[in-house]
Parts: sequence; C-alpha cells; structure tokens
Amino acid sequence: MTIDLGTLATMLMALAALATAIGSYRLSRTTQRKADADIASIATQTALSLIQPLRSEVAALKEEVAALKSKVATFRRGVRLLCSQVRALNAVPVWLPGEDDDGE
Repeated sequence: MTIDLGTLATMLMALAALATAIGSYRLSRTTQRKADADIASIATQTALSLIQPLRSEVAALKEEVAALKSKVATFRRGVRLLCSQVRALNAVPVWLPGEDDDGE
C-alpha cells in the first residue's frame, strides 16, 4: 500500500503540531490548565487529521474491490458460456469451473 505525498505531508504536519503541543506542556503552573486543554485539542485534531486520509483510502479501496468483483463475475459467466459452446461443438473443455465455485 502506498501513501500519496499529500497524506504524508498531512501526517508530518500533524506530528510536528503534536511535538509542539508536548513542548508547550512545560509551561508555568498558572497556565498549565490552559495548556492541558490546548494539548488535548491539538492531540484530537492530530488524530483526526491522521485518520481522515486513511478513511478516504479505505473507501477508495472498497470501491475498487467492488468493481473487481463485478469483473470477475462477468468473466466467470463468459467462461461458462464458452464451455457450453465447446460442448456444443462435441468437444470436451480442458477445464470447467466447479459448481460450488462462486468466485470468492
């Protein structure tokens, strides 16, 4: 599986933001609560920015798998038709798909 440059750049920026957030954790005691809230927000945003590109890739892969399954089904129907044609010519096909072979 390859990750495109946009996804890689997003991940690197997210990691840089997270590193900055961790660095800001060492602030004085009076600003500690605000820093904690900021860190939590940045960590959440970072996680979401890392997840979204992966969700998009998974969705694209699901579409690709569905298209490939459809092609396989079409080819299987074609093979069965060709085997029938061979038999109609009083010849014996050298290979036949199994009855329980559904292509999965």
